[in-house]
Amino acid sequence: MTLFRLNDHIHFMNLTVQLAKFTLENNETPVACIFVNKKNKNIISYGMNKTNENLNGISHAEFIAIDKLINDKNIDYNFNDIIVYVTVEPCIMCASALKQLGINYIVFGCGNERFGGNGTVLSIHNDNSTINESSSSMTIIPGILRKECIFLLRLFYYKENDTAPTPRSKKNRNLDKNEFPNIDWNLYLNELQFKKLFGHENLNNFKIKNDINECQNINWDLFENNEITAKREVNIIEYLDSLIKETNPNNNYKN
Repeated sequence: MTLFRLNDHIHFMNLTVQLAKFTLENNETPVACIFVNKKNKNIISYGMNKTNENLNGISHAEFIAIDKLINDKNIDYNFNDIIVYVTVEPCIMCASALKQLGINYIVFGCGNERFGGNGTVLSIHNDNSTINESSSSMTIIPGILRKECIFLLRLFYYKENDTAPTPRSKKNRNLDKNEFPNIDWNLYLNELQFKKLFGHENLNNFKIKNDINECQNINWDLFENNEITAKREVNIIEYLDSLIKETNPNNNYKN
């Protein structure tokens, strides 16, 4: 496996947050994921929540990305070699599906307080019942661009959701840009695992339930200006498609 450093995780989560922002702009819950080949750091698939578009409660980002990958015969992949970057901790259903496929490396932004399957509610990755032995040892890295991912969800709940069964008026709600909840690292990692992933310099953040140093200040540029799309004059979908095509020349990847 190619060595992935913290900067790599932040880079790919940056793209994933931009994809989730695109999802929000298209009236979906802002959850998105990107699949990266851990052998060469190439992006090979991506997915966005499409529950509103498909009128299907299980059209989660992870399933969309899996379907795209399976249906594209021109991309060479092995599920064991995939790192999943996802803005919100996979739900129990998605966490189980990823594990059963043999995906053993998940990086996420914020926890899923109601349905989290990788530590917040259940720890599917530590469950011995699996049909794929290669997923028995999994790497879970939480908290990458956590505040950005939380803020995307706040944006979603701040605006009206016309597809909700009983839409609630949100005119009197305030969009909080300053206060963010603590992260209980113990739900996902022990102290030794945390130190190995984030370094001794971050160890105090583990104890006080704070974000790691590299992710404490929210990157407002992700919301005000899209650096990649501005530079390349394409939207995030076109950019990701171009990356996949560059690394898989025979690929006819379409969103």
